[in-house]
Amino acid sequence: MRKSLPILLLGLFFGLSIPASTQAMPHFAGDETITPQESLDDDTYAAGGTLIFENTINGDLVLAGGNITVKGTVNGDLIVAGGNVDIQGTITDDVRVAGGNIKIDGAQIGDDLLAAGGTIRVDKNTRIAGSSFVSGGVADFAGTVSEDMELNGGEITFNGNVTGNAKIAADERFTLGTSAAIMGNLQYSADREPAFGTDFVRGNFEYKPHDAAWQAQRQTAWIWLILNWFLFTFASTFIVGLMLVWFFPYKLIRTTRRLYQEPAASLGKGFLTIVSLIALTIVSFITVVGIYLGLVFLFIFIVLLLVTGAFNGFSTAFWLHRDGKKDPSTLKMIGLLALGTAAYSLVTMIPVFGWIAGTIFGMMNIGAIYATYRETYLKLRKSKEI
Repeated sequence: MRKSLPILLLGLFFGLSIPASTQAMPHFAGDETITPQESLDDDTYAAGGTLIFENTINGDLVLAGGNITVKGTVNGDLIVAGGNVDIQGTITDDVRVAGGNIKIDGAQIGDDLLAAGGTIRVDKNTRIAGSSFVSGGVADFAGTVSEDMELNGGEITFNGNVTGNAKIAADERFTLGTSAAIMGNLQYSADREPAFGTDFVRGNFEYKPHDAAWQAQRQTAWIWLILNWFLFTFASTFIVGLMLVWFFPYKLIRTTRRLYQEPAASLGKGFLTIVSLIALTIVSFITVVGIYLGLVFLFIFIVLLLVTGAFNGFSTAFWLHRDGKKDPSTLKMIGLLALGTAAYSLVTMIPVFGWIAGTIFGMMNIGAIYATYRETYLKLRKSKEI
């Protein structure tokens, strides 16, 4: 899976990007459902929200969309990229498919199958005359393969029939069906030794454990991913916070003090502010006249979220200075901002607890921001400055 997946993805990309002379070929595009009825005697290309092909294509068929169904006959290659893909028809040559949810239900494939996606299901009525390469997060394979097969995934269920040799790599869990059969050799890779019998393999069975180097590489990749996300979150929040410290230091301090003085009121006001902005944005977008107003509300909402992140970081560390009688200096404010942003970024990376805590704290800061600026507005109005 680790070595073959990049090759598969490159192959899919190469196949989708071949710039053969297509000006005279059938093209379909649109946001709504596309369902050609007539037979097409050339290579066909289509892109749209929902694509349903039940007709005959005498040539290659290349599809990209949200929901794709192929029930007809393709006398050539089928190349598909989509969110939900359902292939039920007859394809006389190769099938190359990438998607979030892929279902191959009773398809008759004249040559090879290459599939990569989140969830992939190949039912027992599917026949593959060539080789099969399937790689997904969840892979359920029950089809028949006339040549070799490679099956990779996090969770794998295998209940198919393979005439040639097979390779199966399961990262998390492997389930063997009662009808599974492999006529050739099987190389099985996993973190632990197999807990199933090998009678379904006519040839040789080889267990190949995931080596320590690969385990270390996977752990390193996760560490780098988490570290990069932390650095991105910290840097973006800290930069916005520096702008607040430089241009609005007094407002930043007043808002943070209010948050600690009125935590419950700030939470309630923040919740109402977010709900109101979301409701106003949705209502404005529904009405054609108010679409520009909706864009304004959406812009305000996005800016508020960015600013709130900086307030969250600063107010997290301001707890250390909450009893100070004097406002902190600019240098100390920057130090508090850096410390608080780092702590807040780390906490919000904790699944569930961190997300809940970050949401509640963010609403408290939004409420404090609203109350502070409303107070300023009322003072200016009372003094007739506005």
